[in-house]
Amino acid sequence: MVEKDALLSQYSEACHSVADKYIERSTRFGAADLAVLKASPHNHCFDIKIQHSLEVISDVKNYQGIVKHGESDFSTADWALYQDQVEKQAQSELGRKETLADLVAKVKSQSYAAISGRTHIRTHPRRLFHVYTCGGCHGSGKITCHNCGGSGAVNCSGCGGGGRVNCSCCHGSGRVSEQHQVRDYTGHYRSETRYRSCHHCSGGRVTCSGCGGTGRNTCRTCGGSGLVTCGTCAGHGYLTRVTSTDTYTVPKFSGHYPSGTPDYVHAALCKAGFSKLGQYGVIELDNVNMLHEQARTDFKYRSTMLFCELSLEIGGHQSSWVMYGSPPQIYDAGGILEALLKDDFTRLEMLGAGWSHMSPWFHRLAHRVITPFMASEVHQEIVNADYQGFGAGEIMDKVNRSLSEVYIERSLSQLRQSIQIAARWSSLKWILGIAIFSVPLILASIIFLQRSETHTLLVTQEHLPLFPWMSGSEFPWLIAIISIPISFTGWFLAKWTSKRWIRRAGGKQLVDWASRKGLLMGKWTAVAAIVLTATVSSTFFDKWPLWSIRPTIPSVQVNQFMQQV
Repeated sequence: MVEKDALLSQYSEACHSVADKYIERSTRFGAADLAVLKASPHNHCFDIKIQHSLEVISDVKNYQGIVKHGESDFSTADWALYQDQVEKQAQSELGRKETLADLVAKVKSQSYAAISGRTHIRTHPRRLFHVYTCGGCHGSGKITCHNCGGSGAVNCSGCGGGGRVNCSCCHGSGRVSEQHQVRDYTGHYRSETRYRSCHHCSGGRVTCSGCGGTGRNTCRTCGGSGLVTCGTCAGHGYLTRVTSTDTYTVPKFSGHYPSGTPDYVHAALCKAGFSKLGQYGVIELDNVNMLHEQARTDFKYRSTMLFCELSLEIGGHQSSWVMYGSPPQIYDAGGILEALLKDDFTRLEMLGAGWSHMSPWFHRLAHRVITPFMASEVHQEIVNADYQGFGAGEIMDKVNRSLSEVYIERSLSQLRQSIQIAARWSSLKWILGIAIFSVPLILASIIFLQRSETHTLLVTQEHLPLFPWMSGSEFPWLIAIISIPISFTGWFLAKWTSKRWIRRAGGKQLVDWASRKGLLMGKWTAVAAIVLTATVSSTFFDKWPLWSIRPTIPSVQVNQFMQQV
């Protein structure tokens, strides 16, 4: 009895240590702030039943041609007989007593739950063969050629099936020209063109040399036979269906508890997983029951596992915890983190309220709020779980019921809203900044091109007449071309800065989560930057709107450059 009390006391201290580490890891509180008001460790005994049901599957494979079967195999061309043999062999496997005996021996020789999923037991030594006629070629091994339709000949590609082509001498006109020297009345000679009928053709057409005038050529696909090898049976004319019978075991776990067992025992075991309970408690095989009529074997295990109910106080908040197993695992943290992290959550909710989201410097305030919020490991776990696609209820179990579903849903919603507001302001400021700073950059680029004599990149209406109503004015293609790389460079810099801000606020996992939710700068930000940059630059250089382009430009040097071009 003394030994049992000492064991429970040690387990209580271990649970206290786990609670300390969990609080330190998940909040800004330390172990000194945690006080254990009451600890009730105790053993719970229960039964675990693993039901192994046999499942027989007839695996079918088709082979081309006639496959030779072994001495122990069965082969027939009768489809009804083949199906009957498949059914009988599957039923015989379900009723085979040796299979269950082998299963029992295999389970006993291994540790608890070594077979925790669908597992192959054996393959029947006899295979079933069924030879049948190929439906594609009906046993001949040949099918109609798809290229010639079975005729063995195709239209000549040279004449298109007509048998005649244009004459190469007269090019189909039927006459050729000849130059003659004639003398006019003044006695001078001059060259005169005369036409005559072509001697090589009749009416400009000659017999096609490719088909000899028949208009048809032998089909190269089938060699003129009109038939090709059947692809289904590879020319054998027959197929062989081979069936092998495999037996599997499908285990099913269930817990059985004495009267008066608290409900949290079953819930904790389900969270841990019945197949993994050997890591946390003592499990011993108690009974094996083979049910041959149902092709099933039931294994009954006796299990003993430590549980502890803790009453804790931290930061003026009390909560009741439930721990299980050795080493101790937290099942229910009593919602303690929701109370301890209330201030961080409240600041996050207030971030999007009022008029703060109307400030262009919203990202500074958001950084001061999101950084301490994401410093908590439990909040990082929430973001990771949501990134992986888990629901609020599943996330609540993952964080040991230290937070409620409402808290999780509202935290994710407010976090998404705050990052979205900051991203929108960032996009707007970067777009305006890129458009403004593009003007001096474009001006410097044009001056550089003028000095390096590469200004011929400017496309005028003479070179590319896309706008006939522009009356000879130059279209500012050079400005547009320079605007694109400047805008893209600014957009990439803006995207990198936005990711860097989110990374500094909440780490890489928050960046990945924001990217999955579509909160980062996208392609439309780049499009807006390009359009606004081109518009502002064209306006500055007096090239906007396009239909009212005037030759004057504010910059004297650039005006002279444009006039030279």
